[in-house]
Amino acid sequence: MIQGKPQKIEIRGHTSQRPITSGSSLRDNWDLAYERCRQTTEYLTGVMAINPKRIRISVAGRNEPVHIGTDEDKLRQNPRVEIYLLDEIVRDLVGTTEEQKRRFVDQ
Repeated sequence: MIQGKPQKIEIRGHTSQRPITSGSSLRDNWDLAYERCRQTTEYLTGVMAINPKRIRISVAGRNEPVHIGTDEDKLRQNPRVEIYLLDEIVRDLVGTTEEQKRRFVDQ
C-alpha cells in the first residue's frame, strides 16, 4: 500500500513497560524502540525498495502503551512498530521555506 506513493512515512517504535534485561547491548527502552524502527526501515528500503528520504523515525518507547493493567495477553500488544502514511511529501520538506517558494515560481 505504501510503495509508489509520494508521502512521507513515519515509523514509530514502542516497547513494553519492562526494563531492558541485564547484559543487553541496548541501554534502555528508547534504544530498543529505535532499533525496532531501524530494522523496519531496513526492510522497507531494502526489501520493498522504498526511497529512504520518505522515512521518518519517531520513538515513543514505553510511553504510549495500548494496554495497561495485568492481562498478559493484552500487554503483549504494547511492544510494536506503527507505520503511518503522512500528509507530507518528500519534496515539501527539502530546502528552506523561501527556497521552496522559489522552486514553484515560473521563471
